[in-house]
Amino acid sequence: MTYLAPIQQQAEQIVFESARQATATSPADVNVLILNTHLPIFPGGGGVEYLTTLHLASLAPHVGLVSMAHTRADLQKVQGLAEAGAELYLWESPHLDASPVVATRPTAVRQVHTYLRTLVDIFKAGFTRPVDTIVLDGCFRNMAPGLQRALAERPWQALAVIESSAARMIDYLPRQTASVLVMHDVRALVYQRQAATSAHWWQRQWLLYQARRYYAFERAYCQRYDLVTTVSEEDAAWVRAHYRPRKIAVVPLPVDAEYFQPQPGGEVANRIVFTGLMNHPPNADAAIYFAREVLPHIRAIQPDAEFFVVGRHPTAAVQELDRLPGVHVTGGVPDIRPFIASAAVVVVPLRYGSGARQKILEAWGMEKCVVSTTIGAEGLAYDDGINLAIADDTASLAAAVTQALQSPSYRDNLRFAGRAVVLDRHNPLRVAANYYQEVQSAVVAAQCHMPPMRVAIDMRWMLPGMAGGLENLARSFMRELLA
Repeated sequence: MTYLAPIQQQAEQIVFESARQATATSPADVNVLILNTHLPIFPGGGGVEYLTTLHLASLAPHVGLVSMAHTRADLQKVQGLAEAGAELYLWESPHLDASPVVATRPTAVRQVHTYLRTLVDIFKAGFTRPVDTIVLDGCFRNMAPGLQRALAERPWQALAVIESSAARMIDYLPRQTASVLVMHDVRALVYQRQAATSAHWWQRQWLLYQARRYYAFERAYCQRYDLVTTVSEEDAAWVRAHYRPRKIAVVPLPVDAEYFQPQPGGEVANRIVFTGLMNHPPNADAAIYFAREVLPHIRAIQPDAEFFVVGRHPTAAVQELDRLPGVHVTGGVPDIRPFIASAAVVVVPLRYGSGARQKILEAWGMEKCVVSTTIGAEGLAYDDGINLAIADDTASLAAAVTQALQSPSYRDNLRFAGRAVVLDRHNPLRVAANYYQEVQSAVVAAQCHMPPMRVAIDMRWMLPGMAGGLENLARSFMRELLA
């Protein structure tokens, strides 16, 4: 059996060298694979993940994106990432060229279908998972072939999962060197705050129940990932105190200040604009609240005031606002900048949410007067009365917006300071570079705690010169496996 000794010694030496090299890996040698159920596009989708991925591709040796494309237009918009060097592993919908579905008042059949589907999701969620994470299982099935291709093509030192609702995907994946959970908001906080705004007791109880589920869900998965990122210091402090992750970092929202820059001369008197994804519950609630409760007070003083709700996928309830006097619901638009430029006042009347608001940063970039609630401005470097105005109830919101509409000097006092914040804190390349450094740090820390690979190959029956060369093949296989 002495012929095994050289092979055993060689295996131990290869294992040692592999572990030593992994620990000493240069931070520059970090490949990042991103799992994002929402295809990051720009313009049209805010561009947060698009801009981060775009600039990350210039920093890391390899950046891969596993996601889903639902329309031909979105697929074309994401090609800029491929041109920048990102490797795309996309599921393409069989209905890429279909006409977009417009939300309308549901028929009785659709209402029954929605009700039954919700019941099925509740049943699947059981007693532990938040109900809105169930749909992510279907997303993962769509993304699985692309994920398999990515994992087969090269090693990825860092795996980043976008949004805490998708955190469970880590359960289905082979262990990478380091894992990153990117939290654009804290879902437990979103549900908790939404419950506080609900007028119905039964709905409030359901939302609080989901908040408790998300608290347990996010806490468990935050402790499993090597790095958790948030978009604001407020969220980071909350996550650190309640979820106790291994490592947490703040990665601010990036904004393309060249794209969102001032457009002098386009402002329309008495125009109020609110932008965002209009099937996102906090945005839909804010649009409905402002149109139905705040705007009438403004129009009582300023009768020609108009409220424009600008954003993709408005819900049926948001679309119904278009029937109200002075309200215009645009739906998705090719370019959001003309609408922001036309605004005398940009409003952010959010009553619940978490994270930070891209819409304020875009308005700041275009040097617009912004009136927001405290929740709406949360997570940003704002000064009330300097770069925006804060108003938290119906009367004060109406008063602040009315004052801004009536006083050009008041608007001018608020419009200019915000762009400096965008340029200083939200530069996309700087944001991506800081994020990449945090990922590198997480990878190095994880490598230091990785046990060495141990491989056992039973070659006792392969006598030298009598195994038809299989012993040599096994030796080569072992080298490749350890490498």
